[in-house]
Amino acid sequence: MESKFKINYEELYNTAPCGYICSQPDGKIIEVNNRFLEFTGYKRAEVIERKNIVDFLTKAGNIQYDSSFVVILKLQGAVREFSFFFVRKDQTRIPVLVNSVEIKNKIGESLFIQTTVFDISQRKNFENQLIIARNKSAKLTEELLELNKELESFAHIAAHDLKAPILDIEGHFEYIQDKLPSDNQETTESVKYIHESIKQFKNTIEGLTAALRIKSIQATSERLDLNKIIADLSPKFLAKVLALKGTYEADLGERLIVQGSEVFVRSVLQNIVGNSIKYHSDQRPLKIQVICKAERDFICITVKDNGEGIDLELYKDKVFGKFNRFNSTLEGSGMGLHITKKMVEQMNGKIYLESKLNEGTSILIKLRKGDET
Repeated sequence: MESKFKINYEELYNTAPCGYICSQPDGKIIEVNNRFLEFTGYKRAEVIERKNIVDFLTKAGNIQYDSSFVVILKLQGAVREFSFFFVRKDQTRIPVLVNSVEIKNKIGESLFIQTTVFDISQRKNFENQLIIARNKSAKLTEELLELNKELESFAHIAAHDLKAPILDIEGHFEYIQDKLPSDNQETTESVKYIHESIKQFKNTIEGLTAALRIKSIQATSERLDLNKIIADLSPKFLAKVLALKGTYEADLGERLIVQGSEVFVRSVLQNIVGNSIKYHSDQRPLKIQVICKAERDFICITVKDNGEGIDLELYKDKVFGKFNRFNSTLEGSGMGLHITKKMVEQMNGKIYLESKLNEGTSILIKLRKGDET
């Protein structure tokens, strides 16, 4: 079926998105399309039989044309996407990509060269904008890293320098307290309030110091026998649980090897089991279970208790945050779970928490398997 659409090839040639040049083997231009004239700002009579391709190139471009472009064209018969700057009639420059094909006769003699020229000004502008944005991003990252170092330094200094004054305040207050009347209710309440404030201040400093210490330590990576670590810690856990008339069980099972830092693994277990003991419920005997099992790439450690639990509807997004406390009646800095999470993550592990208020808490830790040898 004959198409009812007819293509005007001359119009297509002149309005194509690229400039077109037909030149003799020596480079003299014998034909161009209107798009090329638009790119360069010349009239047809100023180009045909008067200009050579190299006349549109910069000095550096001429060297590149003779040393590379022509050589590749002669050897391969074609050149793809060669980058040049073309000099326009008004002496401004435009970045271009040049493609050329050598047309030969039957006996291999060069007849003429067909060349397309693509104006890539917009692409170059976009690339330059990307480079500028990348440099700005790198500078901003550098500034943020420097600011982070300054903040860490400030935190170290603050944590260190505040210890002595708060201890002095505590000592002087205890001295003054002995001289205050003990039968005055207002005085007694004020003394209690000041004691709690000093205690919270000390806990906050201790929490900040612990967090900075963890951040400054690079976790070692070694093969660890998890059963051995838990078996070593269990007597200490058991003694504390028995003192509360509770039960402690550790289900170890098969030999479990993890990859991580022994200091961190011990600290993580002590923090989690310690929380289970600390936040036990007075409504029922404490029960703690430590269950270990192997998955494909991880060793899973689950610590379950039947303690006070956490209201996750209120605190779901805060459980691993800094200085977040969920029980105001007990001492603490609110940094325990935050520090625990940081240690697990430094060992390329994962940690999850499930909890129900007045029912208990379950914490799942996934540590990378150690290579068996």
